[in-house]
Amino acid sequence: MDVRQKAAREILCGVMREARLHSGVDVALLGNHPGNDGFDRISGGTPDILVASPNTLRSSRPALLRSRSVRAAVFFGTWGSGSLPYPYVSLISDDREIGAAAARVLVRSGLREFAYLGSPHGERWSNARGVAFAEALAARGFGPVADYSPSAKRPDWRRERRRLTEWIASLPKPVGVFAAFDQRARHLLSVCRALEIPVPRQVQILGADDEDYLCENEIPPLSSLALDFRGAPESAMRAVFAHLKEGAPLSGTVLAGVAGLTERLSTCDNSRTGEWVNRARDVIRHHAAEGIGPSEVARRTGASLRLIEDAFKAVLGRTVAAELRETRLAEAARLLDETKIPPGDIAARVGFGNPHSLMNAFRCRYGCSMGQWRRSARSGGT
Repeated sequence: MDVRQKAAREILCGVMREARLHSGVDVALLGNHPGNDGFDRISGGTPDILVASPNTLRSSRPALLRSRSVRAAVFFGTWGSGSLPYPYVSLISDDREIGAAAARVLVRSGLREFAYLGSPHGERWSNARGVAFAEALAARGFGPVADYSPSAKRPDWRRERRRLTEWIASLPKPVGVFAAFDQRARHLLSVCRALEIPVPRQVQILGADDEDYLCENEIPPLSSLALDFRGAPESAMRAVFAHLKEGAPLSGTVLAGVAGLTERLSTCDNSRTGEWVNRARDVIRHHAAEGIGPSEVARRTGASLRLIEDAFKAVLGRTVAAELRETRLAEAARLLDETKIPPGDIAARVGFGNPHSLMNAFRCRYGCSMGQWRRSARSGGT
């Protein structure tokens, strides 16, 4: 994988965290990095599980794609190049959720005009983010979104800069622009500086991926949606281990949604909405099992309950109580998969008030009872 990308590094961390839970697992990292000089490759490793970006794998180590040793794979991205001799799961971003979250963030600023700056290559995921962004704004009563269309598969960057300059100059101001990813947000910011268009007063810019070394070192620093490339790879790896150990079917897609918002000066939110969301989610991750409620989350975050609730709705589109509930249910599912704790005793472990409340909530969330979930996992179901 290209570990120069933050998402790739976070995915690898998620893979490692899950791998440590299984004895006898050895992990070799062959990321695209200047420090990887080929020393480890001379052994001709024969992996059982492959975790890779399809594009990087096709270009740098194509032999692994047909290796007889590979029994399962997790692809960071969509595999679309024909069949493979082993099952795999695709780990991709939840582009609909990302586009909707971007709309909520920019609407909160009181703007009436919006635009979407997609990838210069016009990939499907970029188009999906733009469509979701426009649909979320339309649902709130806003008019059409000004969409910048890519010029070519391999853009000429001088021509691209001219086109982007003309596009941003033509937009009504003030305008909120959602860029498909952080590097694209930097392209727009560079053009605004050249045109002396003030950011954020006339153009507010929001990116995605939260590549901190890119975002924090711009003038002004760029706001960005952080994606959940930590929990999603753990889910994908759990499915792979269940396949290898118990024969559970391995197919489908794991989606990485929005984990939060890192608010910087390019969207100029004086309420520090994104920072409050990230702080509160940190409290929830570490203390949800203690049975705390929204008021206690707010107290430990250092803000009022109303401020935290408004922040969650603006960034994530859900309440603090919903976030607590989802975190507890995910922990309950993990305990069913990995331990022999009776379902009736799990409620106290995850912070639910009583076993019946947990059992009812679990059935509503996952479509089966806790007992059925555990039996399915151990008998090779999904």
